[in-house]
Parts: sequence; structure tokens; C-alpha cells
Amino acid sequence: PPLFLVPHVAMPRHGPAPAKPAKPAKRPQPVGRVEQGVESAASDTALPVPPGLESAVPHPTRSRRVLLRIWQAQGVANAKELAELRQALLNLERSGEALDGPLLGMAAAQCARLGDGKALTLICGFAASRLEFCGSRAVVEMAQAALHLDCAEPSFLRALMAFFASGAGTMSNSRDLAAASKVLLHSLRQANLCLDQEGALRGLAEAAQPFFAVDGVTLATSPLLRDAVEFIHAAVHVAGSPDVSLNEPEIQTLEEAFSSVLRFIRRQL
Repeated sequence: PPLFLVPHVAMPRHGPAPAKPAKPAKRPQPVGRVEQGVESAASDTALPVPPGLESAVPHPTRSRRVLLRIWQAQGVANAKELAELRQALLNLERSGEALDGPLLGMAAAQCARLGDGKALTLICGFAASRLEFCGSRAVVEMAQAALHLDCAEPSFLRALMAFFASGAGTMSNSRDLAAASKVLLHSLRQANLCLDQEGALRGLAEAAQPFFAVDGVTLATSPLLRDAVEFIHAAVHVAGSPDVSLNEPEIQTLEEAFSSVLRFIRRQL
């Protein structure tokens, strides 16, 4: 029969089927960055943003990246970077994301090393109403930086005194307690602000007792002994300041705390 009338029959293929090309491996992402595609996944389902208003949309990931840049900075922030930081903190507040207190504390410490008072003022102003969510180490780092650069706003210092006055449970460890007592001592320079140093000192005294009411023998070179000495040194100077007026309950709390700390130090001698 003519060739065009012969039905076509598929011939069997000999040998293994050709392998499909392998997908390229994912590139490792640097620390602090979000993997490619994660950022855009949520934006694909979101409503379109009007032109020119993209920066007004809260984005916690971008806010964290700006804080990371401040922490890793090698120089004072310029006007553009300050505007980005201000917008990032505003977006962080709008997003409702859990506050990263340690990152705020590290960024504040870096600002102090660089002498960047403008960026530090923005960070402390943002954290002033959220100190209880930051943790004692971050609060102390921000306070030390602000007092070192002399750029602490009155609202931040008043919030700091209220945080210290919260009493037992405020400080995570004796190292933070000792640093907080030094911060309180340095805050006496702000005499014109009428800060509640009395309540802050009482709160730190209450927080000190659980750390130094320890049974047993501790080496005299231990960090706990160093913290005890630093705390009582700063606290005694605050209590003896002519600008500090303590009432009877506050004096009683201080006596109990000093007695506990001195007994702890005596056991090491």
C-alpha cells in the first residue's frame, strides 16, 4: 500500500530517559535578612497600594532591617538614614509586631560609640512607652547611651524612673541591677527635671534582695560579688544625695536591702 496510508506506530525508545535538569540550590541568606520570595508572598494577596504611599505601609521586616543597619553602622547617620529610621519606628508601632528589645539596646549602644545623638534620640523616644517589653539589659543600654551623649529626653527619663520603681522582677540578673544603679546615680545630674529617684531607688533595693540573699559560699572573685559592691556603692551615693528625700517606708526598704547585701559581702571575707 502507499506509504501515506500506513498508520504511524510509535517506536519504543531504547536506553534510559534523559534526566530532567536539576533545580538550582537556594543561595544562603545573610544573618538578619529574609529569604527571597518571603517578603513578596504576603504582598501578592494584599490590596494594591496607591502610588507614592508605599513607605506609609507598615512592614516589620523593613523596620528590623533599618535597626540592623543602625547597629552595624560605622558612622553617624545622615539625613536620609534618620528619615528611614523615623519611618521604620513608626511602621513598627503600626504593625503591632512583638518588640525586639535586645536589638533596640544594641542599636543604642552603637549610637553611643559613634556619638550619634540624633539616631539615639529617636530610638529612646520610641522605647519610652515600651520599656517593660524591652527587658532590663536593653533598658540599661539605652539609658547608659542617652546619659553618655547627654541627649536623654525628659519623657524617657521619667519612664526610666518608673521602670526602675517597678521593684522585684524588673531586673533579669545582678549585672543589670548594678548597671541600673549606676544609671540612677548619673541621673542625679538632671536635677531640673524633678525625677522620681526616690521611687527608683526603692524599686532597685527591692529587686536587689533576691540576688544577694544567697546561702552557701561563693568565690570572692565571682561576678555576683562585684555586682553587690557596685550596687551598694551607687545606691549609697544616691541615698546620700541632698536632692533625694526619702520617706520612712523607703528608708526601711533600703535598710533591708543594704543589710542583705552587706551580709552577702561579709560571707566572702
